[in-house]
Amino acid sequence: MTTGRTTMTELPGPGLSAEQWQQIKALVQALSPSQTFWVSGHFTGVDKAAQWIAAQMALAVAPASASAPRRPLTILVGCEAGASAGIVAALARAAAAAGLAAEVIDMADYALPRLRDEQDILVVTSTSDADPPTPAAPFFAFAAARRAPRLPGVRYAVFALGAAGDERYREAGPWLDRRLEELGATRLLPCVDCDLGEVAASGAASRREPGPRRCTPWSPPRRCRTGNGHRRT
Repeated sequence: MTTGRTTMTELPGPGLSAEQWQQIKALVQALSPSQTFWVSGHFTGVDKAAQWIAAQMALAVAPASASAPRRPLTILVGCEAGASAGIVAALARAAAAAGLAAEVIDMADYALPRLRDEQDILVVTSTSDADPPTPAAPFFAFAAARRAPRLPGVRYAVFALGAAGDERYREAGPWLDRRLEELGATRLLPCVDCDLGEVAASGAASRREPGPRRCTPWSPPRRCRTGNGHRRT
């Protein structure tokens, strides 16, 4: 099919509904070739980043023996919209392909008392001016509280999303990474910082070891505090 701007096949991709395919065709018609190239690179980068983190999680949660059952993996999402949705979808696909029994749950729908009973969790969260996104605010407040539960049986990894144009981008994720460790959970992987702009350009997420980083000093994000500056309990 020739759109006048780009050319695409009439055959829908695997797993796409007719409505989704029509939406893709409409988007392609509105894009220039250079814009189409950028979008293609973005989704390629998203998939590569997701495949990398899912592969690392698969290795980390592998059972001690081939006959032992795999531990369940909860992908806990604290994002509002946009490119993060593509990251989460790609993570779920990559986790399934890696043989993980993964369940995706939005933080806004998460039963907070369940956290102490989790086994392995992969947290995907974004940041806006150092704050967690609105749907994730109750979860962050729960984690920041003085009475937050101890998590000795929980293993975790954090995938922090943001945009480098935000001076304090990716701060919520690293904060949660440190807080979960403080609550007694076991870190499966170093916190992964993912600049969505870098993903689009290079098709890979940047990886940094836990420790001092641009988002220090460590303190609860503003939405995890009361108006007088104290943590919510």
